[in-house]
Amino acid sequence: MKIILLQNHNREVEMVNTALATEMEKVRGEFPPLGLMYIASMLKRERNDEVEILDNYVENLSVQALGEVLKEKQPDLVGISTMTPTFKSALAAAKVAKETGAMVVMGGPQLSIYPNETLSHDCIDFGVVGEGEYPMVELAEALSSGTDYSGIEGLAYKTNGNVHINPERIVDDIDALPVPARDLIHHEMYSSAVALDPMTTMISSRGCPFHCGFCAKFPWDNKLRFRSAKMVVDEIEQVVKDYGVREVMFYDTVMTLKKDRIIEISDEIIRRGLKIKWETPTRVDLVDEEILAKIAEAGCSRLRYGVESGVPRILELMRKKTSLEQVRRVFRMTQAAGIEAFAYFMIGYPTETLETIKETIQFAIALKPDMAMFTATVAHPSTHLYELARQGGLIKTDYWRDFTLGETNEKLPFFVKDADLWAKKAYKKFYLRPAFFIHRLKKMRSWQDLSKAASAALMLMRMKD
Repeated sequence: MKIILLQNHNREVEMVNTALATEMEKVRGEFPPLGLMYIASMLKRERNDEVEILDNYVENLSVQALGEVLKEKQPDLVGISTMTPTFKSALAAAKVAKETGAMVVMGGPQLSIYPNETLSHDCIDFGVVGEGEYPMVELAEALSSGTDYSGIEGLAYKTNGNVHINPERIVDDIDALPVPARDLIHHEMYSSAVALDPMTTMISSRGCPFHCGFCAKFPWDNKLRFRSAKMVVDEIEQVVKDYGVREVMFYDTVMTLKKDRIIEISDEIIRRGLKIKWETPTRVDLVDEEILAKIAEAGCSRLRYGVESGVPRILELMRKKTSLEQVRRVFRMTQAAGIEAFAYFMIGYPTETLETIKETIQFAIALKPDMAMFTATVAHPSTHLYELARQGGLIKTDYWRDFTLGETNEKLPFFVKDADLWAKKAYKKFYLRPAFFIHRLKKMRSWQDLSKAASAALMLMRMKD
């Protein structure tokens, strides 16, 4: 069976509800499609299908050009990944894929939120609800053999115009999955504004036990699963050897959740003598001095912390369950260990005022993180934040359902007027400071670092607010 796995990206469409400043979207880089690579590796291992990955985030083809490529390749099955804000781009890809005569299956968080609405579009034949590795293999098997697919766990399908949704699929043993099919992507097309090139993405675990108000929670998030330290470091060793990777960006939500495990991974990296830089998101309540010392020795170059606000009242509304004093203490500890501390902030949360926004910006500057990201608060579906938007009358109907059905193209309103402009102001206030320039110059590791920093600086100076 010939299968193409793709993600489509139309910046003009997707920037309608972006939380990130347009200028930052253009310079932050593009990262390898880890989810598609996992599904591709499963299809190759279990069925030996002819599989391709078409990442239109980096190819940047027009919809018409994408259609021409698909027409030339003539796949039997096209799998498309989407989140709710990117659904219109995914739908455009589904339409041109369907015109080639292929069967179309769509997956991603969108299918767990709006499966009926998604499959109401004629160009989408199937949906994957939950994690996609096993449903895609079983669907490909059923379609190629002409057998019944109605019992496939994690599959949504249509019969006589009616949508049927089977229970979500969760991978219990993630050690049983093959490593992602990195041989199917063009590594030179991916980079990060802050990481060394060549870089790649990786996971060591799936799931998250926390319930922040702005995050959607799905059944697979509530089930914590961990890869063995050996398999994680085997994969690191492989990407260094096969692709010359210099930095790994882990996509785990809480990689440092289990202290003994993160120390075991670090010890294995050290034992093998791997010269690799890596980074991961985590929380300020999930590290201590012992962890920081060990991961620094093992090559951890950066930790990304969701600080989110500099106002205790807003942190409580966000359900972060962290304090500003914890943030200050852990940022000092992180930097003292020789690890860069990256801070995320949200601008314009419900009940915020211009005064609290300014407090957050001032807190970010006083915190002295090595880098910071500021995003305008956007209420995504299946979050407590979205319920606040509906309860407070910010939106009158289920906006994202209407968005999926094509019944609205309007921009989702911000909780605070001009939150996007305040996010841009925050970038300028934080980065365009002499103290920050001096700090970054001292930490430059290569001409590549200098080039990336110069590009980012030019973008900031041109940013309109």
